[in-house]
Amino acid sequence: MPYIAQKDRQVLFPIIEKLKDQMVSLCRFREDVFGYSRYAALKVIKQCTFRAAQQYMKKEGYRYWSIVAMTGVTMNIAQELHDRVIRKFHKLNGNKSIEFDYHPMKWRSEQESPSGIDKALIEMGAGSALLTFPRDVSKLDELDELLTDLGNKISFLTAPKEENPDGYDYDMAFAGFLNYSFTELVPAVCVGYSMKIQRSTSLILDEDEEIVRFWLAINNELYATVARPYEDEQIKKSGDVIIYKKLLSTYAADYD
Repeated sequence: MPYIAQKDRQVLFPIIEKLKDQMVSLCRFREDVFGYSRYAALKVIKQCTFRAAQQYMKKEGYRYWSIVAMTGVTMNIAQELHDRVIRKFHKLNGNKSIEFDYHPMKWRSEQESPSGIDKALIEMGAGSALLTFPRDVSKLDELDELLTDLGNKISFLTAPKEENPDGYDYDMAFAGFLNYSFTELVPAVCVGYSMKIQRSTSLILDEDEEIVRFWLAINNELYATVARPYEDEQIKKSGDVIIYKKLLSTYAADYD
C-alpha cells in the first residue's frame, strides 16, 4: 500500500516532484508519458528489489519472495487506483454497473459479464500496447541521476536497523515505498503533460484507466523478463510440476 509514514514521505516527495518535472519536460508526445514512466518504474523497482535481497538475505540476484514483491507492487498500484479513483468516480456519478465486490463468488453471481476496466483487471493481457519506449533515448541520462537517488533513498529508509537505526527491519518494507513513489509519480506526469499542452489541469476517466492498464502491462513485463527466467532456472534444477504436463498433453498428445 502507498500509505507510508509522513516522515518518510517528506524524504521521498521532493525527489518525486523533481522526477515529475523532468519527465514532463522530456515528453513531446502522449506516448512519451508512458515511455518514460515505464523506464522509471522498471529501473527503480528492480534496483530496490535487488538491493533488498542484499540487505536482508546477504545474497545477490532475485529470489522468489522479491519477484512476488515486484509483481505485487505493480498489481496493487493498478487495483488501488481503480478502486479509490475510478470506482469512486462511477459511484459519484450514479453508475452502479462498475460496483462489484472483488470476491469471485459474488462476482460470478452478480456480474457475470464485466466490461471496461473491470474486465481489464481480470484479463491480465490488458495494456501491452502501453509498453512504449521513450522516443529520445539520449535523454535518459537526465533521468538516471534522479531515479538512482530515489532508489537509494528507498533502500536506505527500509534498510535493516544495522544499516539504518531508523530502518524497518522488515524485508518487504521497500514494496510499500515503491507503491507510494509510483502512485504519486505516474499520474502526476500525466497531469503535467496535460498542462504542458494546455489541455487540462486534471485527467479524464479514460486516462486514469490507461494508467491502470499501464501497470497491468508492467506487471506482465516483469513476469516475462524476471519471474519467467527465474522459474526456468528452477525447472532445470527440480523439474516442472506434474499437472502442467498433464494439461498440455490434452492439447498435444506428443508433448514431452
